[in-house]
Order: sequence, then C-alpha cells, then structure tokens
Amino acid sequence: MKRRVFLGATAAMPLVFAGGAWTSRARSVRWLDLLDERQRRQVLVGRPDFDVAASLRQALESLPDDATLDARDLTGVVDLASDPFPQAQRRAFALRTGEATFRFDFNQGSIALPSYATWQGERTRIEPARPIERVLTDAAPAGGLVTTAIAPGLCSGRAGSDTIELSHPVEAQSLMPGMRVAIFGLRETPSLATSLASSIGPQTREFAFAGNVDATIGASQVYLRIGEEVVLGTVAQGRLRVSTDGRGALGTQPSAHRAGAEIVPQLSFLASITGVTGTAVTLDRRLPRTIVRAPFRAGSVGSRLMGRFEIDGAYRGGEAGAFSCLASTLSQDFMVEGEIALSRASHGGFMGFGCSDAKIALASVTAIGRPQEQFGGSIWLYGSASGNQVSAGSLSDGNGGIFIDDKSYGVSRYALEGPCDDNTVSIGQVVRHRIAGQISGSSGNAVTIGLAQVSDTAFIVDKGATQSSRVVGAERNRVDIAQLAGADRIFGDALNETELRGPFRIEQ
Repeated sequence: MKRRVFLGATAAMPLVFAGGAWTSRARSVRWLDLLDERQRRQVLVGRPDFDVAASLRQALESLPDDATLDARDLTGVVDLASDPFPQAQRRAFALRTGEATFRFDFNQGSIALPSYATWQGERTRIEPARPIERVLTDAAPAGGLVTTAIAPGLCSGRAGSDTIELSHPVEAQSLMPGMRVAIFGLRETPSLATSLASSIGPQTREFAFAGNVDATIGASQVYLRIGEEVVLGTVAQGRLRVSTDGRGALGTQPSAHRAGAEIVPQLSFLASITGVTGTAVTLDRRLPRTIVRAPFRAGSVGSRLMGRFEIDGAYRGGEAGAFSCLASTLSQDFMVEGEIALSRASHGGFMGFGCSDAKIALASVTAIGRPQEQFGGSIWLYGSASGNQVSAGSLSDGNGGIFIDDKSYGVSRYALEGPCDDNTVSIGQVVRHRIAGQISGSSGNAVTIGLAQVSDTAFIVDKGATQSSRVVGAERNRVDIAQLAGADRIFGDALNETELRGPFRIEQ
C-alpha cells in the first residue's frame, strides 16, 4: 500500500572548515553550501561537470552523527561516476535527494546503503547509464541496482569458541553489533549430500560425483567436506575442479579418499555480531569447527530507504545479466517505506537473500523477470531469509509474484541456502503474472493476496525435492487469495501441510 513519509524540514547552520574538511554540528547540512562558487552555479543550472558521487561521499563522511546531508538542489539528470555512499563507517547519517534522475553504470557495481544510513528521496529516480550485462557486486547472486552494503573479510577461530579473529584490522572498520555474518564453509547440509565416483589422492585437482548434482550443487563454487578434509572448488558438468589452495581448505589437511565416500557440501555458518574489540569479533553462537582464514561476509544493520523513489532497471527483454531493482543480502532490520516503485529488472524486484527482520513496503513492482523463460520473481525471499515483512500495492506484468525459496537451483557463492521461515508477505494484487508464487522447503510463512490474475498455476507449495537430495520440510504455511482469475491450476503440491484460506472465485 502507498504510504507517505514526512521527511522533516532542514535548517541552515554555520559551517566550519577544519583540517581540510567541512564540519558542522548542525543536524542538517546543505550540500550546496559545501561547494565552491563555480560548482554551485553548475548545480543550480543543472549541469555539474565535477564528480558528484565523490563530492556527496566526502560530505557524508564529514557529517556528525545522526545528521542529514540535504542534496535536493541536485535536479535533472545526474550521472554518477561511482557509489555516493561511504562504505567504511560506524555511525548513522542520512542523504536527502529531490526530483533528480541518478544514472549509474551498474555493470561496475551497485549503489550500496551502509549500516544505519538512510536515503530519503523526494521524487528521486534511479536508472542505468547503459544496458546492464551483469551487476558486479560482492553481494552476488542478489545483485541489485540499489543494495544494502556488505563487509568482506577473513577470520580464524577455534571449535566451541564464540569469538573469531579477523585477519586484518581494516576489516573491523565496518563491523558493529547487530550485524548478521556468514562464515563460509562451516555449516553441514545433509540434504545436498552426494558421494565420490572414484578414489582420489591428496593431490587430485579434479574429480567426479556419483550421481547427478545439477540441481543441488551444479554450476557453483562450493566448499565440500570429504571425511575430515574440506575442499574448495567449482562444480561444472558433474565434476569438481579444485581451486588454488582448495585442497585442505580452512585449516584442514589434504587426504586420500575412497570411491563412494560421502561428500557433504558446506554452507555458510550464520550468526550475529554481539561485540567488536580491535580484531576480535564476538558472535551469538559458537563455532562448530576450527577454521583458519575462512572468508566471511557481514550484512548491514538498520539501513533505510524512505520517501518517493523510482528504481528502473530498463530491461526490455533479450540478453541481460541477472539483476534486481532492490536487493538485500545478510541485512538485519532493513526498512523500506514510502512510495517506492520498482520496474524492469531481469531477475527480481525486491530480492531478499539471507536477510532478517526487514520491513519492506512497496507501492508497485512492474515488469520483472523473463516470463517466456519462467525466470524471475517480483518479490523473492531465499537463502535463509527469516522474519521479514514485505508488502506491496501491486505486482504486475512479471513471471512469478512471490517466491519464498530454500534455495535456487545450485549452491550459491554465499552458500546461504536453507529454509526461509516465518516471513509475512501481503500484496494488494498480482496481475498479468505466470504464477502468483511459490513456497519451497520453508515453514511458518504467511502470504495474503487480494487479487491474483495468472496464466498458469496460482500458487505452489513444495518440499524443495527438486533442489535437494533429501526432502526438506514445508510446514505451517498459510496462503490466502481473496480472488483468483485465469489459473489453469489452483494450487501445487504439499497441500496437506499448507493452510489454504480465502474465497477462491475462478474467472476464466
């Protein structure tokens, strides 16, 4: 549903130039006042020839805590040379923009919201500067035009400890309590288990799996546990090609293994940060295994996108990278509120990957995915996304309306695959879609749709059997569709474990 957000007024305050940067104790700072006379004239006539993104980033870095940078003087079409938000920060700030169109080459990456950063828009539009082939972002596979920020690093720790030690002090600059963190290669996943096709030695660099792994670990980089050894490699065509230093990964020892030995893909270990002291990071869970220089990623906490925005991916069909309008990976407490319109992306409208406790309110999501290829979702929660609340007034002209997915056909680079439990999705209408949605291998979710107008199956609920080697639970889900039109079939599988509600009026 549409909700208006009052963004407050700004107050002009004196600025002081100190130590080579503008500083102020004001709660609101006008960006125009930080520019020189030549730059100010260019902005006011709508033709800045300087690096606007770098100027905004420098100004945001100089703000005091909880202050707002008012950049509503930017109007017309503004080309951004880079992401305007600083990424290494540990404090709250807000950026306020007005009736401007921001163009960015998203082939170079995303615009990423750091922790406790708020972007307040007043008729702000975001679009690509050129056609998107792929979004180069460390938050893949949930690459979006606008995303929540990701903090990368390497860490070590002992089995049974709740503390990890970072490999470099710079990695701690963006970490703070409340962040959700994924440490690669630590979580057992029996539902994806397979076995060795033939014996291998400690120096073997390539080997085959027994059985078909295309739908479970196919076409991905993955950590595998074989006995006590962890191996890192890339799966393709039923074989694993070992990465550099991939034998004996994460501090284990390279070993010989017999044909038929069980192979268990290792997903990311998920925890929340409770404290950061120097390079020591305390978690709310204990490590299941000793690790050495394990990669980790930490998501943002408390990011905000509020006001009136249009995010348009400009996708019109044909070849394109898999990208979303708005994506959030590993975030905690991400909030989107106001009149937010998402349109024309090849992969997703809002993509929530491993995020938790988000509150996402969208006005509309339009023309998402590739219906002819049965690809893409207007609202997509997957990879251990839990406790999120998503609403939208309308989803139109797309492939799938709402996907709540334990995984998406092949272990992802982030290896966050797992049930997406206890999410709530409420949509006014889903019109001109192939299907209204699907819940796969996840439990405790509630979906409410006012009107669903689809050309195929209305809604599917399954146990993720096509994506796992063992059945995954799908229980306590509820789907409520008040009015249904055009569906060939009303519901898919696992009906005995799904509460079906709502008066279904079929209109052919």
